[in-house]
Amino acid sequence: MFLAQIFVRALFDYDPSTDDLISCREAGLAFSAGDILHILAKDDHHWWQARHWTSDDPSEALQLAGLIPSPELLEWKTSCSTIERAKRKHSVKIGSMYGLFFLYDIKTGRMDNI
Repeated sequence: MFLAQIFVRALFDYDPSTDDLISCREAGLAFSAGDILHILAKDDHHWWQARHWTSDDPSEALQLAGLIPSPELLEWKTSCSTIERAKRKHSVKIGSMYGLFFLYDIKTGRMDNI
C-alpha cells in the first residue's frame, strides 16, 4: 500500500527555545523561512513531528525529527496576539474594585472584568 508523504515549505522562522507553548523545548525542531520539512506525523492537533528534507538521499532517514507547531496552533497563537495588541492599544488597566481588575476601553468607555 502506498502512503502519501507530506512536505511543507516554511513561511517563517521558528525557534523552539523561544516558544512558551512547547512543553519540551529540546524536542522542538528549529527551521527558517524557505526550509522544506518532511511531516512524519500529524497525530496531535497542536504539534506535528517533522524533519528537515534536503533530497531523496537515504541518509535523510538518519536526520533527527522534532516537533513543529501545527497550522491550527499557529492560527490560534496569531489570533491571541492580535487580540492582546488590540487590548493594549485601546484599553488601560485601572484600579481594582472589590478585588477584581477591570479593563477600561478608551473608545467606548466600557469596563469589563479581567
